[in-house]
Amino acid sequence: MALIYTTATGDDVDELCEFDGRNFGFRMEADEIEWVRENFDLDRFVVARDPALDGSPMVGAAGNFGLEVTLPGPTVVPMAGVTWVSVATTHRRQGIAARMMAWLDNDARAHGEPLIGLTASEGGIYERFGYGAATVVRAVTIDSRRVELLERFRADTSSIRFVDHTEHYPEICAIFDRYRRQAVGQVSMPEFLAQENLRPHGPSSRMVCALHPEGFAVWQVNPDWNDGDPRHGLRLWMLCGLTDEAQRALWTLILSTDLAGEISSRLAVAPDGPLPYFLTNPRALKTTHIGDHLWLKVLDAKAAFSARSYRTDDALVVELPDGDKLRITVDGVSSTRRRRADLIVSESAVGPLLLGGISASVLAAGGRLEAASPAMLRRADAFFGSSPTPHCSVGF
Repeated sequence: MALIYTTATGDDVDELCEFDGRNFGFRMEADEIEWVRENFDLDRFVVARDPALDGSPMVGAAGNFGLEVTLPGPTVVPMAGVTWVSVATTHRRQGIAARMMAWLDNDARAHGEPLIGLTASEGGIYERFGYGAATVVRAVTIDSRRVELLERFRADTSSIRFVDHTEHYPEICAIFDRYRRQAVGQVSMPEFLAQENLRPHGPSSRMVCALHPEGFAVWQVNPDWNDGDPRHGLRLWMLCGLTDEAQRALWTLILSTDLAGEISSRLAVAPDGPLPYFLTNPRALKTTHIGDHLWLKVLDAKAAFSARSYRTDDALVVELPDGDKLRITVDGVSSTRRRRADLIVSESAVGPLLLGGISASVLAAGGRLEAASPAMLRRADAFFGSSPTPHCSVGF
C-alpha cells in the first residue's frame, strides 16, 4: 500500500515531536511541545504515513520556516529554511526523503522564495537534492588563562548589563536583525528561533547573557572546580556587535570571566574574523574544526543573481543545470542563447557561487563547476567573490 503524504495539522504535533525526538536522540517535554504548536507554521510541514501499519504511523516529516538571507550588496532576500527532516529507520531507501524535499521546494516557490536553505545534522545527505555548502563554520577554543586582549583593543565594559536572556528576546532579536542585514551569509532570527539557538545544554550548566547597547553575547558555563584549581568551561553560543567597539567590549568581558578555563565556540567566531589579532597570545586560540554550515539551493536563479552585487565590472555567461544560460553583469541578469557558456555549474554549485564564499576555482577543483579557460576562472573568482567570507551564526 502506497504511503500517504499530507500537510501537517495541529493534530499531528504530539506525534511529530515524538517522531523528531526519536530520530534525533532527544525527548521533548510538554512545554516544548506547546512551543512547537505555538510557533511552527504547520501549513509548511509535510508528514508521511504508512497506512499498511496499524494506526498509520508517521514515517517521515519535514518542514520550512519563512526566513531571509543576506547576499553580497549587502541585500536581503527571502529564503525557505528547511528543518526537522527525518525518515523512520524502518522505512529508509523508499524515496520518502526525495518526495518530501520536492514538496518543500514547491512550498518555497509558492511563497515566492528564490532560495531554500538548511543547516544539516549530517554532511552527506543534501547535495543529491541540489544543495551546496555555501558557508563554513569555524569551531575554536581559547585558553583564557593564557591570554587577554591587547591593551589597545580593550574596551569599556561599564555599559554592559547581565540579564536573563529569556526576558530580553525582543532586544536581542532587534540587535541581531540590524546586524544580519549587513553581514553576508547571515540568516534572519525571529524570536522563536532565538529561543531554540540560545537554550542551555546540560542540567548543571548556567546561561549568561551580556547585553550591550549595540550588541550582546550569550554563553553557557559548565562548572569544573578541578580540586580547587577552577577551570569552568565557557561555551559561547553567540556574539553579535553592531560596532567594533561593541565587539571589543564583549570580548574584553568574556576573556575577563572569573574561574574560566577553556572558552569554546562553534558559530560565534567568523571564519576570517580579526579575533586572533586582538590577543596577547594568538596561539591561545585554536581552530578545532572547519566544516559546512549553511547549505543553499537556488530555485529562481535569475531572481537570486539579480538581487546581489558583484566586485568587478564584468559580464559572464553561466549555464545552469537545466541548460538555461544567464548573462550576469553588474547592471543586471538576462537570459541568453549564446552557444558557449563561460561557466557550467552543477546544481550544488549554484548556491555557493551566489553567496560568494566558496570561490569558483574551488568549486571547479571539486568537480562542481567547469570554466571555459583558466583565465575565465580567475575572472569568476574576482566577479562572484565576497569579502569578508560569508558567515552564518544561526542554526535551524
